[in-house]
Amino acid sequence: MGDSIRVRDGGADDLPMLEAMLFEAFFWRPERERPALDDHRSDVEFQKWVRGFGGRAGDRAVIAERIDDDGATPVGAASHRLFTDAEHSYGYIDAATPEIVIGVARHARGEGVGRALMQALIERARGDGRDALSLSVEPDNFARRLYEQLGFERVNTVGGAWTMKLSLYSLFAIVFAALASRAALLATVAVVALASTGCGGPFFIIPGGELRGEVATEPVTDWSFVDDAFIDLAVRPSDPYSVELNYTVKDGALYIDPADGRKWFDYLREEPNVRVRLGGKVYPVTAVLVAEPGKHGELEGFDPDRFVYRLDSRPAGSP
Repeated sequence: MGDSIRVRDGGADDLPMLEAMLFEAFFWRPERERPALDDHRSDVEFQKWVRGFGGRAGDRAVIAERIDDDGATPVGAASHRLFTDAEHSYGYIDAATPEIVIGVARHARGEGVGRALMQALIERARGDGRDALSLSVEPDNFARRLYEQLGFERVNTVGGAWTMKLSLYSLFAIVFAALASRAALLATVAVVALASTGCGGPFFIIPGGELRGEVATEPVTDWSFVDDAFIDLAVRPSDPYSVELNYTVKDGALYIDPADGRKWFDYLREEPNVRVRLGGKVYPVTAVLVAEPGKHGELEGFDPDRFVYRLDSRPAGSP
């Protein structure tokens, strides 16, 4: 990603950022018409999350910031809150289980910010002695795959959205917590940062090198089989630089929607013949520009402020 991401605790002073990211969570679909944030603040569902935040038991928040030469810029936020049978949101399970809401700025999506926020909030919930966490997600939201990776399981459907629950004392969660402890996490990141260029690709938000894995022998004509939470993309074939990204499969075609200002995107524009890794297999592809920001035309399902590239499969043996 070039810059680093830091996650810190949030509080009442971060309410403007929490509101902005809650707004992003409510209007995550790029094609959905958005009101102005100021006009939406009075919405009943919106107020359930922000009214008096920080002033009652169960309120927790974390803020993701991009660190660069100019300082720290907030790019995402996640929070959890306790609700009641009388007043609750769509992911409500019971009065003892905090419900999570998370939002990431459009220009920072697909870069591991959401994962970092979720891991931080889960870690804090365990430290607070919580037994479980819940959330609500529409089944076609790309974030659902991340939640499943983190151990959330579907327990209900409300208004077409999935209610998902993470039991913090399941075997999965206990192992996850051990790996995510501060000491273990710092040690893991240090090792991966040193060895990522030779160990098979990126590690969450840390860029890597060459993608290792079985190379596909046949071109792919339909990518509908893909169900990975993310894809690994390697650019700059002469000296591979790989990152973990969100993706979209639409009518059998594989797409990514990068934003300006990313080192890997600069490399992709210089050389569009790249590689992706899915399910442990590596596929040579060519990145074909489909749409530029503000010029999506009839193309739907993508952030209108981003580029859209289609990844077309290339024959086996391609560089």
